[in-house]
Amino acid sequence: GGPGAVGLLGCPRGSPLHADALAYARIRALALPAAVASFAAEGVCRGLGDTKPPLRAALVAGAANVVLDPLLMFSPWCKLGVAGAAAATGLAQVAGCSLLLYELKKARSK
Repeated sequence: GGPGAVGLLGCPRGSPLHADALAYARIRALALPAAVASFAAEGVCRGLGDTKPPLRAALVAGAANVVLDPLLMFSPWCKLGVAGAAAATGLAQVAGCSLLLYELKKARSK
């Protein structure tokens, strides 16, 4: 399960970082479908010879992560710490994936 996997990645159960590492891994796992869909959509774009949509999606995801990280980690109303970093990264990944899938659908309907 999660605790064992985090231990295999170098954060054993006795470590003071284990709880944060486990929370990060569990929250990031929720965004795994978006990561897989993004990888597949990027492959489709490469196959079509169009590398601009993946670049735009990466820019959106990166910008969203830059904005969401401090908001979810340190803001007075939402001090989630490491869990906030994981949530910000997951939400950013979902945003990038959504844009990429939208652009693929738009290109298909032309």
